[in-house]
Amino acid sequence: MVARTLFRSHGLRSVRVDDIVLELGMSKKTFYQNFENKGELVRTVVLGNFEAIEQSGLAIFESDLTVAQEVGHFFSVLLEQFSRVPPDAPRDLLRLYPRLAGWLAGWLAGRLAGWLAGRP
Repeated sequence: MVARTLFRSHGLRSVRVDDIVLELGMSKKTFYQNFENKGELVRTVVLGNFEAIEQSGLAIFESDLTVAQEVGHFFSVLLEQFSRVPPDAPRDLLRLYPRLAGWLAGWLAGRLAGWLAGRP
């Protein structure tokens, strides 16, 4: 996804809707027909990233590994995914999209608790 690449390269704060539509070769009108605002696009991108992590986690926890191996492997996947995130992204997410950041923290905690309990 173009927006994900731009956010990873330049950060949430720096990327403007104008940058995204220019990269995609679309009009702002088309953008706003699909997303209410940049925040909705950020939410879509962030959730997509976490859903990919969740799918990796589910595959790990459905394996024949021990619990310790599963948790260790899951965290290595998580660290690999987070290594792609610009250093200022968490701060920008908290500052610019605090409701999304709070919701995401709860979502992640719930998913992790479910995985660890064996009930994704």
